[in-house]
Amino acid sequence: MREIQEFVEHVKGIVEYWSQQPWQTDYEKCDGVAFSILNLLDGYSGGMPPYEVRPLDEEGKAGEDIGGSLHEAYSALGMVEGRESIPKEDTKDGI
Repeated sequence: MREIQEFVEHVKGIVEYWSQQPWQTDYEKCDGVAFSILNLLDGYSGGMPPYEVRPLDEEGKAGEDIGGSLHEAYSALGMVEGRESIPKEDTKDGI
């Protein structure tokens, strides 16, 4: 139970952090929350361990662990301006 409490407190901290960023748009804040939670699951956040992330099929059977590089896969999708996705390498300075 302690692990659950630590995890949800960390997620709450992520939400609180991003909600207090006045220079960010709402979209950028949501993007930051998503990236930060994936980073947490991958084990790269605040000394937290990595988590197994396994999809379940219709019968409840767990598939292969997809955790470990979720934040990298998300980041590789690139930024979105309006409704157009821009690959990361095409943005200014790769940011």
